[in-house]
Amino acid sequence: MAALELIDLGVFGVDARGRLYYANHAARELARAGEVLAVRAGRLRCVGGWNRTCFEQVIARVALEKHSASLRLHGCGAVPESVIVVTHACTLSGATEVVGEAPDRVLVIVDQPERRRLPDAGQLRELFELTAAESRVARALAMGLSLEDYAVTHGLQPSTARSQLRAVLRKTGCNRQQTLIRLLVGIPAAPH
Repeated sequence: MAALELIDLGVFGVDARGRLYYANHAARELARAGEVLAVRAGRLRCVGGWNRTCFEQVIARVALEKHSASLRLHGCGAVPESVIVVTHACTLSGATEVVGEAPDRVLVIVDQPERRRLPDAGQLRELFELTAAESRVARALAMGLSLEDYAVTHGLQPSTARSQLRAVLRKTGCNRQQTLIRLLVGIPAAPH
């Protein structure tokens, strides 16, 4: 339970009708924002047109058939797209702590990649023995900044930024910038 409070994935425990039994901190934050999912009258609801029907059908189907399903919910405007995995609670060991032992209970796991926290510069230095400059360029790339924009923003020559990137790639064991970005966004941010 304590570990679920530290992760950036929203984890909801619900029954086949969407009645809420559990929500970790990220899930509570998502529900409070009400942009993708919301809790209304004690039930987890999807916000927006066709998403709502699809979401409710997936929860009911997973509860009945006891398997997992994945779906993408499209946000509106500035709201990022969300990836949701719905899995039957019995398929996860230890999940009964979260949603109990009722046979129709499922876990709804929500990932919003756009809102995921990245490791801070200190954490990257510690993990990969990066210099301060190398950790800054690594974080900037993971946040979606291009190497050229990073160089301009920090008053660097493009060759200096490329040199820093090569050092980061070497120290992290990555062979390409895309691989580095995938690695960095997959590292859980240390809690503050």
